[in-house]
Amino acid sequence: MQASMHKLPGGSKVRGSKWPELWPQRLEKTPFWIDGSKVGVYGKPANEDFEADNAHWKRVVSKSYVNGMGK
Repeated sequence: MQASMHKLPGGSKVRGSKWPELWPQRLEKTPFWIDGSKVGVYGKPANEDFEADNAHWKRVVSKSYVNGMGK
């Protein structure tokens, strides 16, 4: 049973230590736990990587679903 229990976060900057933003505001805001001092997947600071990836997927979804693919 202990293997299925979650551990408490170790600090205030750790993922899971705060409630997420309310919906739909959390769609527009970079999560607090993404650290801008670390390099992200695409080589930019992690928070900028997140914002660029978010913008990319917004474009993909809007083009796909607005133009009839999702009907």
